[in-house]
Amino acid sequence: MRNDLVETPNSKHKYKQVLRDMKEQEKNGFSAVIKYVFSKIVSIPRKIHWRLILDLADFAKRESRFREAKLLFRLVAYLQPFAY
Repeated sequence: MRNDLVETPNSKHKYKQVLRDMKEQEKNGFSAVIKYVFSKIVSIPRKIHWRLILDLADFAKRESRFREAKLLFRLVAYLQPFAY
């Protein structure tokens, strides 16, 4: 496994911070969450990008945005093919 893809406690902490803020954005709708996630994704470690996109795909599915959810789930499978 490549060392730059191993999650560290620091990266998990940053993920939890962004996830908490993302949950606050959910009441503003899907487009607000998309804008927030992709504005923050450049400032977090690459090793946790797939987790954020997975959460975004799950939110898209809950909002019945199935086309977007499908695209995001495919992106997650590409970024982290062995995650369950």
